[in-house]
Amino acid sequence: MDKPGNGNGVHFEVLHPTAESYAVEKIRDNNRGCVLKISTGKHSVLLAADIEKESEWRLLKQQEEKLPATLLVVPHHGSKTSSVNAFVAAIHPRYAIFTVVIGNRFGHPREEVVERYRAIGSELLRSTRTAQLRGNGYQNISVERYRKSHARYWQQAVDGVP
Repeated sequence: MDKPGNGNGVHFEVLHPTAESYAVEKIRDNNRGCVLKISTGKHSVLLAADIEKESEWRLLKQQEEKLPATLLVVPHHGSKTSSVNAFVAAIHPRYAIFTVVIGNRFGHPREEVVERYRAIGSELLRSTRTAQLRGNGYQNISVERYRKSHARYWQQAVDGVP
């Protein structure tokens, strides 16, 4: 499904799931997650929901040319069931955001998944440490680390990666 923007140069496109996938009962709910690409000029954001390896391979097979993105919300919180090497390489995000909760019981993000993004040179971010994505028109994009830029005197600086 392809949706034109609202006249402001923003383009929304649903890459996954396909309507046909709902007829296949064995597909797990995570693998029916909505993968949305939002594009503005030369930058784009890919929201990958909780998809796992099976859906990543399907996207690589069916829509690889649409996967590259400036920013990726990493699939399935960086779990070991997501982010296969080929998928990470196809997207090759400048920023990879891991949406996680501090001390989550699943151990997300998994270090081996974090390493895949680190290996391709993505700037690694964690939702518990980053607040805003800022744009300057459609040409520039930057990330503000809220806890760092608005730290209270009692907070320790949090540097590094997830």
